[in-house]
Amino acid sequence: MDNEKAIPLSVMLENAKKMTASAIQDVLNQTKLPAYLFEGILVGLLADIREQKNNELIADIHMMHQEQKEDEKEGEE
Repeated sequence: MDNEKAIPLSVMLENAKKMTASAIQDVLNQTKLPAYLFEGILVGLLADIREQKNNELIADIHMMHQEQKEDEKEGEE
């Protein structure tokens, strides 16, 4: 039996948000870029993350369809 408890998704999300905000602030402090210029970087990163999310969704849907096909084949036998 595993003694480790799963971290709730809400806690994981909050931790990720805090880590991201801290990392962004560190970059702003180190580069001395004004926030209005850094915004363009964030917009580009958001586009990259959205593309990755869409690719993950497509892969998950494909895997789900493959599993359904395998279950149907097993049911026919």
